Amino acid sequence: MSKRLLSPRKVVNRQPAVDRPSVVAPRKASLRAITTGSDDTDKVLADAYKPGITQRAYVGAVLAEDSSIRPKVAEEWWKSRRLLTKMRREETEVQRSRNQRPKNYLAELSDGQRDALEELFYGEFRGTVGVRALWEAFNDTNERQKAAMQASDGGRGWISWRDMRAWYGAQELAQITRNAKPSSKTLAHVPTQRELKPFVRMQLDSIVMSKKTADGVEAGLPDGGYTAIINLVCNFSRYTYLGAVKRLKQDQVAASIIEFIHATRLHYGRWPAEKTVVFVDGGAEYGKAFRRAVMAEEPAIRFVVAPPANPNSQGVVENNNRVVRGVMRRHTRAHQAQQAATQKRSESYWYGPGGATLRQINSLVNSRPVREIGYQSPADVLAAALADPRTDEDEKIVAAAQKHALAIAGARRGAAHITPFRVGDLVRIINPYYLKQKGMRSNLLKQRPRWSITRYKIRRVEGDVGDMPRYDLEDDNSNAMYTHDMLTLANTSEPVPADIIARPRTYFLDKAVAADSDDSDDEGLTFYSSFPLPERASAQIDSSDDE
Repeated sequence: MSKRLLSPRKVVNRQPAVDRPSVVAPRKASLRAITTGSDDTDKVLADAYKPGITQRAYVGAVLAEDSSIRPKVAEEWWKSRRLLTKMRREETEVQRSRNQRPKNYLAELSDGQRDALEELFYGEFRGTVGVRALWEAFNDTNERQKAAMQASDGGRGWISWRDMRAWYGAQELAQITRNAKPSSKTLAHVPTQRELKPFVRMQLDSIVMSKKTADGVEAGLPDGGYTAIINLVCNFSRYTYLGAVKRLKQDQVAASIIEFIHATRLHYGRWPAEKTVVFVDGGAEYGKAFRRAVMAEEPAIRFVVAPPANPNSQGVVENNNRVVRGVMRRHTRAHQAQQAATQKRSESYWYGPGGATLRQINSLVNSRPVREIGYQSPADVLAAALADPRTDEDEKIVAAAQKHALAIAGARRGAAHITPFRVGDLVRIINPYYLKQKGMRSNLLKQRPRWSITRYKIRRVEGDVGDMPRYDLEDDNSNAMYTHDMLTLANTSEPVPADIIARPRTYFLDKAVAADSDDSDDEGLTFYSSFPLPERASAQIDSSDDE
């Protein structure tokens, strides 16, 4: 009976029934692999090598000692020595990690600390942010955390980063909805100083939630007759507008964007940029009729159609699509208890009555701390950049966003070191259908959790140092060996607190437009922070926290 490896590269066969250790010991690296066959040459090469020496400096030192040695030989010896050192270090680290059980940092959190994290993560963010964004928001909003950080000069908070990571990793919602490991990264565009302003460069794309089959049946995740979401994002501030349409027709998409233009002018008194370039793909919904209608409404806007089959040209909005889907996925999952008991899929509750749910999702996207702007929220960066006049605090917010945008655009990623899971660890498995249908994933697959609801125990670990670890799981009926990137650790799993999710969020009043204003109709309008579109005064939210 063979056990199939879920990878097209190779198959791991189960050996005959013999006693084997649960963890296969790695190969030992040997210094004998680094030799030229000449003792004198080997001595010169070994004596010239120092830890941390660069290849150029090493070759120069070797030739200065013995000019008869070919530079190519010195280069290859330097590379081999570096590789050997790395293998030995990894071997030591892996052996140490296998011998030492990890400390239970989660148990060190007090009830008060847990309550504070739950209130922020589930109460304000509805479980839709990542751990770093949660950390930045907690440092900025929690009084005990700010006092502790100030008292220790930033050295130690009331809740440490280590403990917050442990708590976040134990949340079932975060475990099952986390993204699968991406196969590639979008290339970075290094912006100019002129582009580091709101609404100068924007990207527009569609998120298709439902399509009609050949039989005319609506398939996918429609909600209230709406089948698609329009995602417009500012490249600099990452401020996002989400609008729903019943069909991806040019007139409906144009009407949604024009509604946002009207709301923006009403909110800020003008269109925020003298010239706005909006990048769109070649979709039929962004044809000439659409572009003419939008440009006629706002002359400052111009469109650039991106080349086909080139996702790098739409990197910001493509990444934002993933963020929006992640927020929707977690929001609908967290609010299952509040959804009506019907045959409708829980993932289909993304629009809500009158678009209320989509507006909440839009607000959460704009409220979450974003890495590209220094872990500040898009709503805060936009408000600071458009403030007139700007305060010192506004200048700091804008400067931090510009600094991080430039730094991250030029950043490059290095290879990561893999620490294998242990025998007895509980893990979740990536959805195999999600992996198989890459490039052709349905809306249902995109909205459902990426990882298994059930947790499995690791029975055996295989893999040498430098290789991808492979795992045999208990109670798994797929007859498969799983590679490391197909599992996520889930030793502890805490469910969503239904009582916190059921409570309303805190809303902040931003601006009220009187009923007798030329910009209003029969009743007044109210803008709330992070919401792109206003609410009618009759629907104004009562909150003691409004500002």
